[in-house]
Amino acid sequence: MINLVYIFPFCKQYKQEVKDMITLFSVILAIIGALNWFLVGVAQLDLVALIFGGAGAVVARIIYILVGIAGIWLAISLIRGRGKVASDV
Repeated sequence: MINLVYIFPFCKQYKQEVKDMITLFSVILAIIGALNWFLVGVAQLDLVALIFGGAGAVVARIIYILVGIAGIWLAISLIRGRGKVASDV
């Protein structure tokens, strides 16, 4: 897993809190992505693309990338935690 102390050196004492915040943010993004895919499947409506100007728009692509990174983070968290995403979430 990524050592967050290298990314956030000022947060060495808050390492677990930073991990929990990233995990919570990842869960929120995964829910947004899941709802968007639900709408694509049910109504052929890509809400992210609709809101941000098309699937090729820079902001929409950034959101798609963030959702993908969130999924990777959660998958790694599940594998390392043996099914536990976070103790407080």
